[in-house]
Parts: sequence; C-alpha cells; structure tokens
Amino acid sequence: MKILPTALIVVASLAFFSEAKKFREGTAGKHRQLQDTCVSDFSTTIATCDKAHLLAVLSAHGPTCESVDVELAKFVGGDVATLDADVDAFCAEADAGHSSKFLPFSGISREGDAHDREFLNGGTFWNEQIEMADGLYKLQSDLYRVLEVDQMSTTGIAWPTSANLFSVYECTKNAAMCCYVSDRQSSDLGGTCAGPGCFFAEPEDNTDICYVDMARDPYASRVKDGAAVYDKVTPDDEGIAEGKAHCHGFAWADGDINEKYKGNLLFQVAMKQNLYDKGYVQNVPGAPMCGCIEKMPVVSKAACTDVSVTEQWTASLTAGALSLNIDITDITYNDCGGKDLAQHYSVLLGGGSLASYVVGEGGCEQSTTEFLTEKYGITRSTLTIAETYGHPTQAAVSIIFNSEVAESALDIAKYTIADSGGAALGVTGVSYGSSKNIVVLETDPQTFGVAYTISVTGSIVKLVAPMIGLAENTSADFVVTTYGYEKNVPASAEYLLYADLDLPLSPNYNYPNIPDYSYGTVPFDEFDRVAYFMELESETFGHQWVWVDLDPLSDKINKHGLPVDVLDFHHEGAKGPANIVSNQPNIAPEGSVTEDINVEMWYKDYSTFNTLGIPGASPSTFDFGDVRSSSGNYGSFQIHSITSKSTLFAFNRWGATRSGVTDIGIGNSPEGQPDWTFEKNAEQYSLKKLSILARASQSVQAGVSNFASTLPDAEGYHLLYSIDNIANRPNYRSNVPYDYDHSIFTETGSFERVAYYLELTSSTGTEWIWVSMPTFTPDAKMLGVPIMSSKAVFQETINDMNVYSNREGLEGTGLEGGIEFWPNSYTTADASGMPGAVDNLYDMGDTMTTGNYGSMQLHAHTLGHGVQLLSFNRWARSSTDRCDIGIGSNTKTGSQGSHPDWTSMQNCEQYTVKKLQIFIK
Repeated sequence: MKILPTALIVVASLAFFSEAKKFREGTAGKHRQLQDTCVSDFSTTIATCDKAHLLAVLSAHGPTCESVDVELAKFVGGDVATLDADVDAFCAEADAGHSSKFLPFSGISREGDAHDREFLNGGTFWNEQIEMADGLYKLQSDLYRVLEVDQMSTTGIAWPTSANLFSVYECTKNAAMCCYVSDRQSSDLGGTCAGPGCFFAEPEDNTDICYVDMARDPYASRVKDGAAVYDKVTPDDEGIAEGKAHCHGFAWADGDINEKYKGNLLFQVAMKQNLYDKGYVQNVPGAPMCGCIEKMPVVSKAACTDVSVTEQWTASLTAGALSLNIDITDITYNDCGGKDLAQHYSVLLGGGSLASYVVGEGGCEQSTTEFLTEKYGITRSTLTIAETYGHPTQAAVSIIFNSEVAESALDIAKYTIADSGGAALGVTGVSYGSSKNIVVLETDPQTFGVAYTISVTGSIVKLVAPMIGLAENTSADFVVTTYGYEKNVPASAEYLLYADLDLPLSPNYNYPNIPDYSYGTVPFDEFDRVAYFMELESETFGHQWVWVDLDPLSDKINKHGLPVDVLDFHHEGAKGPANIVSNQPNIAPEGSVTEDINVEMWYKDYSTFNTLGIPGASPSTFDFGDVRSSSGNYGSFQIHSITSKSTLFAFNRWGATRSGVTDIGIGNSPEGQPDWTFEKNAEQYSLKKLSILARASQSVQAGVSNFASTLPDAEGYHLLYSIDNIANRPNYRSNVPYDYDHSIFTETGSFERVAYYLELTSSTGTEWIWVSMPTFTPDAKMLGVPIMSSKAVFQETINDMNVYSNREGLEGTGLEGGIEFWPNSYTTADASGMPGAVDNLYDMGDTMTTGNYGSMQLHAHTLGHGVQLLSFNRWARSSTDRCDIGIGSNTKTGSQGSHPDWTSMQNCEQYTVKKLQIFIK
C-alpha cells in the first residue's frame, strides 16, 4: 500500500475562538454572535506561515476591511495586542500537527521495536546474513522495504520516541551517528566485499575508532559498565590503526528543518545510504551501530548528511474558518557542504563542539588516555623514546625505549641522523643493546659537541604488545660526548689531578685498607678549591658525568678522598655554593649551575633522620639530608644539591665486605631511595670512575734544605715527605699529618735511593743524622711512617748505607745495616738473626707482633759493634701516649729499662724540634 504525502488541515472556527475568548475573559453566560468577516473566501499558497504572509493574504481578499490585523486576530483566537505571539502559536500548531502525521519509524521495517532496536545495535538478519552465490540472502532483495520507503520521496519520517530504542532515545547533543565495521554486499557503492559469499569484508575506512564507554548504552553493550579500547598508536602497512571502520552522522539545531526531519536523516544514514546502497553492517563491539552521538564510540571523524526540504503552505478561508495545509514537495539529502560531522555541527550550532565524541585526526591517543585515566585511573601503555645518548667512542648512539621493542626496530632503513644544518650522519649498523628496550645505532665518526637529531620512520612496536607502537615521525636529539673532564668541563683546565679511582664492585675498606687510587703526576702543595668528577657508563643510563667544584673540605688533599676506616675522618653538612656541570638535564638543565650543596662523606652507617635540618630533606627516606651513625661500616660518599633537592653523585656500601655490590649513581635514583642506598647496582656500569682534583699550581720539587744540605751525599736528592715538628703525643695509626707529601706524585720505580733525616733540638743543643741507602721498595708511598694504611712492613738487611751526623761515632759509607718499619707492636726476640742483636733488649733485631705500637728504625750493623741510627717509636697507640725518639743507640734508662732502640722511653717532650724528612733520588 502506497502511503500518500502527508497533508494537514488546521481549521480555525470563528465560533470556537469566540467561545474560547469569552472563557478567557470570564464572561460565561454572555454570548455574542460574531459579525460576518469583511474578508472574502480564498485558497492560496504562501511561502511560509507567519504574520506578514497571513496579513498579506487577508489584505488581498478584504479590501473593505478597516483593519486586517483585527480580522487576523479573530481567526487566530486572540486580539491585536497579542497578535504576534498568537500567530506564532497558530503556525506552530499547524507544523506540529503536520509532523504528527509523519510515517512512524516503526513503519519502515514493520518488524516491531525489538527488531529496530537490535538493528540499530548491529544485529538482526539485516546485519548478519551473508549473501550466497545462488542469490539467497541478497541484501537489496531482502531489504526491498528500505527501497520502498526511500521512494516515498516526499514523506516525512518520525523520529523514534520509544525508550525501547535506547540508542536513539532522547539525544541530548543534537547529533546522531552510525559506525560500521563490516561490508556484506558486493557490486555496490562502497566497501571491499568482492562478490557473493564474502564473509564480512571491510567498509571504506574514513575514521579511527578510539574507544567505547559501555556505560553510555548498556542495552547495546549488554553490560552495565565497561570499556573497549580500539585505538592503536602505530598504523599497519596501510596506515590503519585499529582496522577499517566507517562512521556517518547528522546534526540538528533546535527548531530547524534538520530537527523536524531528523527521522528522515536517521533512515537515510542508517538504512538507505550505508546499509542498502553500500552493504555496511555491524556495530563497533560494545557500542550501538547507530545512536545518539553521546552513546556512540568516540571516533576521530565522521561523514555528514544534512537535509533540505521544500514545504508548500496553503492558507484557505471558507465560511468564516481559516485553515492551513502543508504539503512536502521535495526532500533532498546533502553532504553538509563538504564538511565532516564535527565541522557541520560547529557551524549549525554557532560554535558548538563535538570534541568529546569526534576528536579529530590523530586525537585518539590523547582522548583514550584521558578517558582511561579519568574513569579508571589506568595509565595507558605507550611506546616512546625515553632517552638517547651518544657513546663517548663517537661512533655509536643508543636509543632507549620505555619498553622492549620487536625486531622490526632493527631495520636500519627506519633511522636517519642529521645535524642542525641538515648534514646527514651515516648509520652503518643497528642491533639490540643489553636488553631489547635498547637499540644501538653504529654510525660514521661523530663530531664532539655537535647536536644530532635521530628521526624514526616506519612502524616500531612493543615486543609483547605489538598493537602499541611508536608515534609516527618520532625524533630525538643527542649531543656527541667524550670521556673525561678535560673536554667536557672547560674549567677543569685550572685544576690538577689528585687521584683517580675506578669504583670497585665489592671493596673492603675496613681497617686498615685504603682505596687503590691512581694518583696524579703533577705535584702541588697549596690549593684553594677542590673538585669531584664522577663518570659512569651503562646501557641503562648511557654515558653520565657530573663535576662539582667547591671550597676545600680540609687543608689536607688526602682528606678529600674516601673516608675509609683507617684514615679516620668524615665530612657532613651544608658546604655553601658549588659549581655543578653535568650532561644530565635533571642536574644541570642548562649544562651548568651554581647551587648550595650538602656533603655526606663517612665510613659509618647512617639513618634517614634529617638531624642537621637540611631544607626539604625527608626524615623517612635516604636522600640529601641523612645523618651519620656512631657505628657500622656501610659507607657514604655523596654530594647533594640543597637548591634542587637532588643527589649529584653517590657511592655507597663500600665500608666492608658485604653480600652484593656497591651502590652507585648520578642524579636521584629513579627507584628506591633517592641517594641510591641499598641499590646494589654497580654491576650495570661498564665505566665507573671518580676523579678528585684541586685548583693549584704545580710546585717545584724541594731539594735538601737542612744541616745535611752541604753533604756531597745529599746532592741530587729531592724532598718526598716532611714532618716539620713531630707531635709529643702523636696518633699516626690512621694518618700522618705531613707538612709536605709528594709521594702520591712520584711514579713507582722512578727512584733508586732513599735518605732519612732526623733533627732533634733540646735544651742541650741540636743533633741530626742523615742516612741514605738503596731503596727497599719502588713505591714512594711506603717510604714514610709505616702506618697501617700504607701496608709498609719491612725488616731486612740493607747494604751500601751512608751515614752522616753531627753526633760523634755516627758516620760511615758503604755500610751494612737494617730497617725495622711496621705499625704493630713487637717483642725483643731476635727472630731474624740480625748481627749484634740480643733477645732480652729492644734493639736492631726485634720481632713484630700484633698491636699498634709502631716502629720506624734504622740500624748500622758494621758501624762499630752495631748501633741504632735513628728511632721513632710509639706513634700508633693514642693521642695520650708520648712517643719514643732518638739518634744513635739509647744509653739512658726508661720506664722499662735501657733499650738501645729507644723503645718505651716516651721522651718526645724533651725536644722542642723533632723534624723528620725523607728524600729520594
């Protein structure tokens, strides 16, 4: 049965309006007969229904009327004072009546609400059947009803108002959309279905599906709440991220023609243009196939259709009654002027936005991430370049991704490198680093200090989640670096090296061990500033370095190294401003900065309590405000920035042998304790080096300047150590406070002879002795006072000994003698069989035991019957013990008798000058 175009006649009865007016005026019982109108009967078309057009018609057919306004007021049931509003209501009633006669949406399929609901949700046989080769289930044959309705070209279609059709029920955003993921029909206007029997081919792709919030339409998703994410960051070879999909929508403004005919638009978009003409079917899982925009998937884009309708209004006056008739003469569907749905919506609604639903090209990643975070607190997985660093070899660069990447990342063609001027740097190889989140590019030779940009093209995806990939056209910069401080820190030119230390994995710096430093070769004495340079290299963090120069922490350069147990010193607390230079942006964003620092250098354990009140430090984590304990041996060597509240460098867990390895880091630790405590990560570094420097001038090597300086034997010697005046109660167990110490600057094996000079002044005068001999060790650091940390223990015979003194009987050349150097205690037993020694006296043939008395003695076996030459004992006990010291053999009686080597004499206080010097040549 053909449904005729809808037409509505609205009859305005003068008698009705008269009665209505009397009721409004409250004149019940008073009846006034309406006089005949002065307007003659007519029937004519008008462009539209409004006051102007109706007055024009009445004027044309009521030439004798005194006022057509009064006449029109009679017909529309009001008076002249409210004529504008009354006419608008009269026309609106006619228009609403016209709309009420539209074809119900349910009249399209004639299958009922359940069918229509499931069709809009992507189901029913309309969506699900597959066309067979024998013609069975041919869509355009089975859906002849869609063609029939479309051919009713001047029929209005009502918008479905049943709550059963929830996907299109009460659209609050004035827009609706359909999204299709399959094509079930061949030989039509779109899609990829190639012939009968195609099993749900793909539609023409015009959008990216971002995500579905299933709570928006639980009837379509069949769950109360949930989410489905379809956005894939990295496209496949065809540039499609989540698979092909097609979205198409329409919009309306309140009261406009698109709103009145939005039922027609829903029919065209959902059934005619996409289903019937193109064979597009099936919904994005979790969402309706067609529905209000706020119930649909969030997408990047959608095609758009709008409508233009020609309506013919006929106004008629017959027997005192005014009537309106509306005929539809044409309905045309357009493409929104070439605009997509979001653009059309913005224009139609005067700047309105669909940005929450149609996010634009490339907008899926951000919108999906924000949705997951806001609704579920989920941080979305991404693939990014976390860091790039050039190898100091200047022939490779590492790219560190935030996750392991698939082997597609090893395609050399995906990488190009160029400097800021566009000059290309050749990539010659690519491989995984130590793990699969690191890709190492081998390159042509790089130029130190130049900034290069790595550009990545093509698909690089996660290893375990290949749907997550690197954003297209990702790039990252790196600056070519090199090893050491000489080029990286220009200010280092003012500094001289004190010592380098290759940081060990598992050291034992318990008493009496000291670090195995490599010392500088340029000697210096006074200095006004010190610097630390830590340099690390790993595949996790790349090549890292930091330089910190500051005011001296001590006037002794050896108290700027690791404060190991035997050296018995520590540094802690705020130390004023320091100059910081680093290749780590989190430390020095502009490359260098001056900030207040806190120093934490000690051998002991430590706790998190911020006892010193370092601003911003935490009392509960190990950071830049810890406190040294009174016991333990964990060990801390850290400098922090108080200004930026960060660790500059840290070397911990070195105090004693422990299970595991040391803690090392530059900057704050990304995990665990900020100052790297308990990290036990030293094994990850292929380079881990600490340099200690001083701002100083090279010193001239001192010669012999004492009473022996005129001796021919003193010619060619230069000073190695000097204690200008030994303390009466020295405590040299851990450290000797030399006034001059060039031992660290003396290359091992660079000298052949050593000379010892002792000068003593008392109330009776000054006596001195010079003893030279072939060196008994090639290491200059073992020629001084033999403290525990020097590991100097010598008891042996020496030949070719030369002795000079102002004391009678102590002179001779080419002598045979001996030495007893050790930090320990000793007994009188002559275990080594030294000539002239006896077992019941401390002399030239004692035996070292445990304890910490200390002996530094030289003897001459062939001078007379054997004599002591110089003795310095009892220097390793405590600061309350007086030392033993003497030139020649002791003939005096002490607290434990008269011992030739001055043991137990405790006589240091009788001398006002006690100068000990050591020379080499």
